[in-house]
Amino acid sequence: MTASALTTSGPGVFTITGVVDFSSVDSLLGISKTMFIGHNHITVDCGGVTLSNSAGLALLLEWQDWAQQRGQLLHIRNLPPALADIARMSNCLQLLHVIDG
Repeated sequence: MTASALTTSGPGVFTITGVVDFSSVDSLLGISKTMFIGHNHITVDCGGVTLSNSAGLALLLEWQDWAQQRGQLLHIRNLPPALADIARMSNCLQLLHVIDG
């Protein structure tokens, strides 16, 4: 399994680190559903992502959908350029609520 982690860095603020790919997204999705409960506003900082692929984009989209279904607002911070490119080429960048810094 590829090393990755999702940690809390403040109330409703989470940091994802490491490689986010097909070998890690299932685990990250499972942990996140517990960690995101009880927060009306969620910010996921992707600044620690060292490598990602389309599975990482699928995870971010799943988080957006999951939060929306529960009335939560989810923002993505520090989206890696390569992941933003995949989202842009897939015509789904606008589905992610990306914020600066």
